[in-house]
Amino acid sequence: MQRRLVAADRPECWDLRWLPVCSSTETVLEEWLRETPDLQLQRPRAVLARHQRHGIGQRGRVWSAPPGGIWLSAAMPWPDQARGGAGLIGLALALSLSQRLERHGVPVRIKWPNDLVVEHGDAPGKLAGLLSEYVDSSPPCVVVGLGLNVTSAPVADATSLAANGGSATRDEVFATLLKRLPELLGNPDLVRTELRRRSATLGRRVRVERSGGDLVGIATDLTADGGLLLTVDGSPVEVSVGDVIHLRPGD
Repeated sequence: MQRRLVAADRPECWDLRWLPVCSSTETVLEEWLRETPDLQLQRPRAVLARHQRHGIGQRGRVWSAPPGGIWLSAAMPWPDQARGGAGLIGLALALSLSQRLERHGVPVRIKWPNDLVVEHGDAPGKLAGLLSEYVDSSPPCVVVGLGLNVTSAPVADATSLAANGGSATRDEVFATLLKRLPELLGNPDLVRTELRRRSATLGRRVRVERSGGDLVGIATDLTADGGLLLTVDGSPVEVSVGDVIHLRPGD
């Protein structure tokens, strides 16, 4: 199913494809973008699915995406001169979604760089995963991905909105992307301030797993473009990509 969706208070128009099931919303989005040879992206595009057979997570990992969740990939035009701010998009999306879930009473926190987690209560675990990537196409764009567990937790260390007394519909999630995300991207200082308040990572001893070698240190702050600032052996180190493991005392 394809439709065009316009926010009541904004002139921008999104092209939207809604699928009951697909291999991967990211793959469908890539194919959709390739349908136009020059990759012209006149309007933002999004693909949503109720079920993915082969979801793609961080660093190309397979992401379990059974029925009972909301799975989304979107591409938005992004001016080349604003490339340096693209790193904040995934975090701004995490913030906008967490704010919406907080209003439903879900105690969600943001684990750098791309997870929403519930740390306390009867059903802790990973609630959502998010990805963002700057694509140097013509014109340039940013691709974002979101997987949100709504009624079920697909793996042992995950949780769901239902298990934490919350709920969400695909239209609510898409409205977050359509309305709140542009507002936040226009105020990066606010994004970083609100992220610090909700961070599950800052102040903790962490291990960052990277292709160039792991780092162990204290997560102290966010950089201007959404990276993580660590203190490693007394020296500051900026990290822009990597898997973060929260370490327990003694690890």
